[in-house]
Amino acid sequence: SNLMEHIKVILLIASFLFPLALSIALLVDSKKNLSRKIMAVVLLNTSIIFILNYLYFEQLYSLYLPFHSLHAASEFMVFPVIYIYMKSVVLPRNKLINEVWHLLPGLIMFLLASYIFYIYTSREDLEFFLRKNREGYEFSDFKFTVLIVSRYIDLGLLAIQALLYSIAYMKSPKDYTD
Repeated sequence: SNLMEHIKVILLIASFLFPLALSIALLVDSKKNLSRKIMAVVLLNTSIIFILNYLYFEQLYSLYLPFHSLHAASEFMVFPVIYIYMKSVVLPRNKLINEVWHLLPGLIMFLLASYIFYIYTSREDLEFFLRKNREGYEFSDFKFTVLIVSRYIDLGLLAIQALLYSIAYMKSPKDYTD
């Protein structure tokens, strides 16, 4: 079991080191290639999500809490940034600026999450919520209900986003102009 714990930690750490290393390699070797730079951002975002997942799953809340809203926003950036990458391959560079609005949900999520996690809820309450929510604790205070409801809304919006971007990914190759 101790071996399994070590394997789990190694896999969790590797999950964020690999995309981070690829991101750095792409940025260094981008040669003014916009698509490579965007893919580097995709990989960097993935690395951020994985490292924050690691901190959360290992219950390292003193390190995780300051980045909780960044974690929520990064998850909302996954599909849009991949979409923008795909568009950078099939569209001329001057038309790509029209796709930047896809980043708006991630920005909105960052602002809302920052308000809910750092202004509406105290650090102590947020840490209590994160610890106890994993155990199935029954919360009675309204601020915890807000956190629970916002978590379900977040997951629902992520599912809708995944569905809509999956459709958009399938339509994207028709824009290819070679």
